[in-house]
Amino acid sequence: MEERLTALTHNELNDQISGDILKVKALLQTLDTITLEEALDDVCRSTCSLAGELGKPAPNITINAHDILIKQGMRELLNNVCMHSFRNALDHGIEQPEVRAVNGKLPEGNITVDASITGNQLEMRIYDDGQGLKLSKLKEKALQEGKIAEEESLTTEMIAHLLFAPGVSTAEEVTQISGRGVGMDAVKKFIEEQGGHVTINLSGTDKGAEAVPFELLITLPNAGYLKSA
Repeated sequence: MEERLTALTHNELNDQISGDILKVKALLQTLDTITLEEALDDVCRSTCSLAGELGKPAPNITINAHDILIKQGMRELLNNVCMHSFRNALDHGIEQPEVRAVNGKLPEGNITVDASITGNQLEMRIYDDGQGLKLSKLKEKALQEGKIAEEESLTTEMIAHLLFAPGVSTAEEVTQISGRGVGMDAVKKFIEEQGGHVTINLSGTDKGAEAVPFELLITLPNAGYLKSA
């Protein structure tokens, strides 16, 4: 070892030290971190337990995290964001088993989160294989609540975003789960207070259909997450 160190040139030694520093820096970055799957573990278990209260099988929840690591301090924020999104999907989106069977679906629903780092933001796409967004019912409810005027001309995307208006929901009835939850307007406000943004992307090919599949696109500023090496 001594002979090897003696034989190293000044440039080689500097390169080796620089490489070691980078390794130590990378190691320090991963301290006090957990995977995104671990960060959302409590939310997933809570959502599955809520399914029983609604008479539905526990949904399959898939987190496609692509090796993203989360600082422990971000865990509460992500739990709050995903809890309300998952609750909404389970209560209002995913149908009862008998309804799913008629539509050729398996009894248990599916909730998916696709996460990625884009620039300096964490991006999450949250969607389910439920009934989709009932645009006509959403517009009707917005009219009843005075959020829009009868003569207003709205695109399908504009109607979809009425989901974020206070008091507007497509739920047929208020359940115990809905009653102790919060509306999507509160979710939007919470995300924006954290410096983030949420929008709705309609993913159905037929946007004139009664119910259209959609996804929530949530972006959060980099406040403690990183991508694993």
